[in-house]
Amino acid sequence: MKKVWFVVMCLAFASQADAAALLNFRSGAAAALCDTRVAVSAVNCGAGFTVVGDTIAYVGAIGTWQIDTLAVTTSNTPGDPQIGTISLGVADVRHLSGTDDLTVDFGHDGFTAPVGNDPVTSTGAASYDTAAAGDASFLTGYARNANDMAIAAPTSATALDVLLGVPGCFPAAGASQSCAMDSPDVPFTFVGPFYSLSARAEIHQHTSATDQASYLAKVGANVPVVPEPGTLLLIGTGLILARLGRRRVAP
Repeated sequence: MKKVWFVVMCLAFASQADAAALLNFRSGAAAALCDTRVAVSAVNCGAGFTVVGDTIAYVGAIGTWQIDTLAVTTSNTPGDPQIGTISLGVADVRHLSGTDDLTVDFGHDGFTAPVGNDPVTSTGAASYDTAAAGDASFLTGYARNANDMAIAAPTSATALDVLLGVPGCFPAAGASQSCAMDSPDVPFTFVGPFYSLSARAEIHQHTSATDQASYLAKVGANVPVVPEPGTLLLIGTGLILARLGRRRVAP
């Protein structure tokens, strides 16, 4: 398959004063956290993180994983009751050694709740320099009337591989592979005035000093049209070059 480059652009939006974002990486005993509800410190939004408003980016290593280019969580305007989305892009990831998976929790609070019921959906995609048997990624999104960005039910949407129909995103083994996943619509009743969206992405990637993969995840509530997974695989073409200037590769 044709190699696809993608990354989530840092979106411009007007946020409420009390809106916040969360980005939390974990692999084995290693973790890195940025929660904009909490003051910046050595253990919150510290080394490797960049925060612009309530958009969070991270570059660096987590345990035996190296994120060579960018990880960012973004949302649309929290004050708009017509749509709510959060997105995660993780580009040029290498798993250098070991068996620990990479888990990424991300979220945003303070979305204005519309009246009534609307669906929650989760959509994701992955692109690999070279995929190996066992490579996979998983995504579950959560909508919470508690407005707390917790990774917890009652309302959750788990993305399914678009070809296999099972939870996850599973590439075929070989060079320049990709996969996509999408969830069914999950009904969500807004009780207002605000709600939060959060998600957990889990990545299992073979070990290699050079093989890289990129991942995209999106969760939406009250979204009239969610992009098809094939579209998600294409949206970052050229944008990563505009954003970062050049691809960073292992020496």
